[in-house]
Amino acid sequence: MIDKSSNTSRLVDKLAEKQLVQREFLPNDRRVLHVSITETGSKLANECMDLLESNLRTKFNQDELNATQKLIDELKRSQKL
Repeated sequence: MIDKSSNTSRLVDKLAEKQLVQREFLPNDRRVLHVSITETGSKLANECMDLLESNLRTKFNQDELNATQKLIDELKRSQKL
């Protein structure tokens, strides 16, 4: 997750409180903080993605989903340029 806003620290604090992420400071530079998702956080993210996918499949037909995915892929490619 990359976020430029000043709210990032509070967001990470909330996620850590819920044990969805873990923080690791580098021993030689305490200004650097690595944040990684926990197993609990990963399970929750997967459950959310499954629920989102299920909801999308009930609202859109396969052709609409394919067209949407194609647009998302094109946007991702254009941002990498």
